Amino acid sequence: MHIEPRALPQTLDYIEGEAPASFLSRLAMANGSNLTELASILGVKLVDVIDGAPATIGWLALVGGIEPDRIARSTFRRIGTRSFARGGHQLPRQSVVYQIARICPACLREDARLSGQADQIGMGFRSNWQVPFLRSCTRHNVALVPGWSCADRVHRHDFASRVGLILPAILIGALDGAAVPPSPFEHWIEQRLAGETGDHWLDQFDFYAAATFCELLGRAILLDRVSKNSKLTEIQWRHAADLGFRSAAAGQAGIRKALLDVQERGGSPNDGPHARFGPLYDRFSRDLDGPEFDPFRKVLQDHLLTTWPLAAGENVLGTLVEKRLLHSVRSLANQTGLGTARLRKALLDAGLVAESSPRSDAWDVFDAKTAETLVIPMLEGLGLSDVVQNFNFPRDQFEVMIGAGFIKSLPTGEGTYPAFLASEITAFLGVFLGVATPMSAAQHDFTDIPTAARRLLCSSRDIARLAIEERLQRIGRHTGRSGYLSILVNVREIQPLLLRETAIGMTVEQVSESLGLAAGEVRALIRDGVLLATLAPNPITQKPQYYVTDAQLRDFCSTFVTLKHVAAWLDLDRDMTRKELQASKVRPIGPPERPYGFAYRRIKIGERFASTWPRSTRLPRTPSMVDQGVTAPGPGLEGF
Repeated sequence: MHIEPRALPQTLDYIEGEAPASFLSRLAMANGSNLTELASILGVKLVDVIDGAPATIGWLALVGGIEPDRIARSTFRRIGTRSFARGGHQLPRQSVVYQIARICPACLREDARLSGQADQIGMGFRSNWQVPFLRSCTRHNVALVPGWSCADRVHRHDFASRVGLILPAILIGALDGAAVPPSPFEHWIEQRLAGETGDHWLDQFDFYAAATFCELLGRAILLDRVSKNSKLTEIQWRHAADLGFRSAAAGQAGIRKALLDVQERGGSPNDGPHARFGPLYDRFSRDLDGPEFDPFRKVLQDHLLTTWPLAAGENVLGTLVEKRLLHSVRSLANQTGLGTARLRKALLDAGLVAESSPRSDAWDVFDAKTAETLVIPMLEGLGLSDVVQNFNFPRDQFEVMIGAGFIKSLPTGEGTYPAFLASEITAFLGVFLGVATPMSAAQHDFTDIPTAARRLLCSSRDIARLAIEERLQRIGRHTGRSGYLSILVNVREIQPLLLRETAIGMTVEQVSESLGLAAGEVRALIRDGVLLATLAPNPITQKPQYYVTDAQLRDFCSTFVTLKHVAAWLDLDRDMTRKELQASKVRPIGPPERPYGFAYRRIKIGERFASTWPRSTRLPRTPSMVDQGVTAPGPGLEGF
């Protein structure tokens, strides 16, 4: 160094906890200079003082006549371009370097009183005030306040000069911060910065990671009062940090309890961890990826894996769920199509849920493998009413998908009601929901499939086929609905996929949907000449296919009628109508080896069924109309 110890004309007492640059700045003012000039005169690099270079801090101790350890304990030492060290802890640059200098005016007044110098020469800037985790003075229990802001790093650290600009306001208390209660979190921060550790659970972890986790955990706890998109004030962040610290002080059990309380305050697992835990999950899934954060990431990850009904393929903080471990009453109901009341009773009998559980169906979880084994006998034989109710699948839409061959019924035998495997319906819905983006409301151009079909003047099966062929890139899931009607498709995306030149008539699929027959049955009718059709090139693929003109369909409907339209005329379901026709010995057309589906001759309906139907007074018909054989212009039965 260029000078000997105590070579300055005027020396000062060092204030405990003072930043090195603050001490040098006061020495400069006491000797009629400023921070930059004194550093130049003494031949020391000012940047080394600010960055806490060990040799420079040792020299400063000699110049000031103080023990090197005293000033070293309050020094943030640069150890890299983006990191500092203090008290055995490594801290990122943003945690100790920023443009706004915060102060405690009460501490500065106390400095002046104890030093006997009622000006800035007797006041020291504490290095702890640079740490963002500290938002109050634990000595006076008042909030820290902004003292000054300066983009120039050297001028910002000339503390004596800066304090002099606001000295009158400091002395009269005009800058004093609000009174705040003692903060256990901030006391712990100060102890860790001083290099002290105890038997606290958090003491075993990296200081910066533990402090950050406490703040974010508390932020999650406060989500019921301050939404995740709202910016917290410094006082609110202080409260959040204390809440998180109190939970973390109890170890993993305390953290897990806090997380459970947060997720069960409302909503459902469908909302996703981002919605339930806010910035806590956002930060750990985005930028808190260093090894020092691993212990806290694992606690959060384990909590999600053991309390959330996560499906296989879901990503939890970088870990892919290989198989479902837990089901909730709601998720199992959605998968199986069973009603939650019926399902809960079975689960209760199996001891998987409690009789008076305080948790909702969405959060009441249990072992997935055991539950699926239990409900396997309940999976088969879902009737149409069960499908409509449990999968939120409108009957007409379900029948369209059956007619398209996307869903097949079980072979239940002659004279029985059709039944369906819940797993097959779940698999069909999974084509959409497996890649869907959760939406709390239908966004612009998104709507459910039936509405989209009406707007696009197409069949719902056309939209379903696009999804099966993986041609749809934008699919949503309405979080306020369930099952089929929760699927949201984008009409703007679908429209160009359906564009085609004007065809000469209806396609086989369109006729199938109109008549309520399977596409294969319509092709059989065309093949055998029962339904006339015209072979013409497809406007898009140019491959030949059958088209049925309006005239050809009217000609068919003047002689034949299908079960769909008979049932609609009678205002009965199709199964009941089919049984009544069978009882009246009205048989579908076509030989057994060449079935055409449930298509009948109109004259047979009139002779053997409609004219002898005495059981309903709802039918808008007269015997004379039947006898005359009057037919409607379309496929309906209005003429009977």
